[in-house]
Amino acid sequence: MQPPTFGELLKHFRVAAGLSQEALAERARMSAHAISSLERGARRAPYRDTVALLQDALALAPADRARLDAAAEGGRKRTPRVDADAAPVDATADNLPAQLTSFVGRESEVAEIVALLAANRLVTVTGAGGIGKTRVALEVCAQTSSVWGDGITFADLAPLADGALVAARIASTAGVALSGGDPAAALAAALRGRATLFVIDNCEHVVRDVADIIAALLQSCPRLTFLATSRERLGLAGESVYRLAPLSAPSSVELFLQRSGTSTAQVEAEQLALARAICRRLDGIPLALEFAAARVPVLGLLSLRDRLNEHFKVLSRGSRAAPARQQTMQAAIAWSYELLDASERALFRRLAIFVGGWRLDAAEEVCTGDALATVDVVDDLTSLIEKSLVIVDNDGQRVRYRFLEPTRAFALDQLVISGEHAALAAAHARWMGAFADWAYEEYHHIPRRRWSEFVEPELDNAYAGLAFANGEGNDVNLAGRILAGVRGAFADSPGSLKEFGDSVKDALARIDAAEEPVLHAHLLRALMSVIGGTELIAAAHRAIELFSEIDEVFGLGRSFELLATGYIESGEFEAAMEAIERALLLYRDRGLGRSGAYMVGLDTRANVFQNLGRFDEAECDQAEALSIARLVHDDWFALHLQISRASVALTASDPERAAALAESALAESRALRTPRYEMYALLNLAGARLTLNDFNVAHEAALAALRLARYRDVISSAVSILFIATVAALQGRSRAAARLLGYVDAWAAKGFIWGTTEAACRQRLVAALDAHLPTETLAGDIVIGARFDDEAAAEEALQA
Repeated sequence: MQPPTFGELLKHFRVAAGLSQEALAERARMSAHAISSLERGARRAPYRDTVALLQDALALAPADRARLDAAAEGGRKRTPRVDADAAPVDATADNLPAQLTSFVGRESEVAEIVALLAANRLVTVTGAGGIGKTRVALEVCAQTSSVWGDGITFADLAPLADGALVAARIASTAGVALSGGDPAAALAAALRGRATLFVIDNCEHVVRDVADIIAALLQSCPRLTFLATSRERLGLAGESVYRLAPLSAPSSVELFLQRSGTSTAQVEAEQLALARAICRRLDGIPLALEFAAARVPVLGLLSLRDRLNEHFKVLSRGSRAAPARQQTMQAAIAWSYELLDASERALFRRLAIFVGGWRLDAAEEVCTGDALATVDVVDDLTSLIEKSLVIVDNDGQRVRYRFLEPTRAFALDQLVISGEHAALAAAHARWMGAFADWAYEEYHHIPRRRWSEFVEPELDNAYAGLAFANGEGNDVNLAGRILAGVRGAFADSPGSLKEFGDSVKDALARIDAAEEPVLHAHLLRALMSVIGGTELIAAAHRAIELFSEIDEVFGLGRSFELLATGYIESGEFEAAMEAIERALLLYRDRGLGRSGAYMVGLDTRANVFQNLGRFDEAECDQAEALSIARLVHDDWFALHLQISRASVALTASDPERAAALAESALAESRALRTPRYEMYALLNLAGARLTLNDFNVAHEAALAALRLARYRDVISSAVSILFIATVAALQGRSRAAARLLGYVDAWAAKGFIWGTTEAACRQRLVAALDAHLPTETLAGDIVIGARFDDEAAAEEALQA
């Protein structure tokens, strides 16, 4: 009796373990398709790392592990089939290059390419330079070595300088001697009877000649199958194209650490964080990761990360055995750059001025001029995409384009060398200013979610535009327009709000309100989005004067709303009610009683009612605001209102209802992928669970809220820390809680009044500390905490 195949044995062990293919795939960090391919025998020679993953996932005993190893080894040694009609060939004559390193990740990609080869006679693997096309192709060969009756032939075309030599190169690797005449016809005649997989590697520089040869062979040799690798497709009928993406984040870290001589299990948390940052910077490009790993023994992780932030030229000195084009990342990308025509090169280098990607209309506006016409941009951009130099991100509604970071670094070097950088930086900043003007005008006319989805992707471009305007451009008005226009994106994105606020204050100090009242007013509105308390009240009064002068209704109404918010934070609720009533009256007088702005005003008035203990009136305003949100299709603000309802319920001493509303809002905010509302939902959940003495859930929710609020929202950060301190005190971690009390009290003393829930929480915190700490110890810890800055307080809270 024949011993079981690897696939049969794998299925036996899986079923015995009570696992589905999907469950085993999840445990083994593989795709279900890969498991299916192995069990069906489509992959008879699994890689040894794959076998080890499966053995671990199945928790096999030593004897069973040995059986699975033996079955895998048997699959690798299986004699290839021989077709009766095929020309005789040495079954061991495969000329695949030996691989000296392990294969990391890409299990699902390999399985998908294997499946494509089973259904198509020509599969082309495309992708950027250094993405790992050749390595993946060789792994596909290892997985399918027993499938091809006459073996596998590997032809590397990279050394060819002349496309006329393609046929001769393929012939020589296949052991075929070509006589005179048409090389393609002679090659086809020699290979007609073979059942072979031809791997044609590095086709991009001779792509037309390769396409001609393969087209002739596909037509004349029905048993031949081709697996090509190229930075662009061959463009043949029947070609199946597989675009290879960068490595996933976990696989990137695994490859990087493995090549640097360690593993995730052997590094400390701080080192692992540095490794992840390096891998993110390198965009998961295997060649770049290998170059970076080679630098670790010399530079260390911290220095390597910092040097990568300065320049990618540190990615050099690869293997001396590698081709010259793969000994630096610059050379790998230059290989593709040299194949572009003049117009494509111009667009390629000019696109480097964008940070974080671009839209087509932005490229047409910023990059055209001199030898590059607007009408050429679409064709040239399409060519750059086809040549794997530009990545397309298409979510079905919006299309954006971007470089991988090493590619952008190379393109930026070319832009500087060309002498075009200064002009492009100025054009980019002007475009950003016009975009910011549009964003300001549209803020109150489209739902916030749609606005954010369109504006937030340009945040990195906004920072670049600001840097130019404040530096080389010396244009404070342009800087002000950018700050004012995309303020919502700045406020909703991770990063230093203090830095944003300082930039706005600097612009306000440099722009004369008498000469530029509109811009000054717009900047005040931007400033009000990141300040609170008495500082917010003062800024709002100044903004009201300017917006009244220029008669800008949305700016004026919003200033009244924010004035009300400042009064709420300062505990002046009657003044807050007067301010918000003025905003609502203004909107009604201008016929905006069913607008998004009016909806926001109603929610602010509900907040005032809540603080005054008038809960029924608060809920009436929230219900009316919700009806407007549905009318204008603003699902983000509808979510915001649900969180507000949770806050009202908590203030009205109904923590069970508050917790239920907050949990529902938390699930919806995660479904909508909006960190700001997730943060608010978590804060309400923490407050409700703390009131219900569910300390563990309250602590986890407050920690999660702090991680989202940190660098983003100083008020929410302080509330998170207050909740964390209270739980710590109630659970006996008194010293840390006392230091955090010192911080939140010092922070609030700057002009912030706690809301009802927060004030009650602080009372519990103080009572718990009074009960557990000596007076002198408590006082000393409070003094220490009062000296914390925001960063130190957040670090203390995350450890409490």
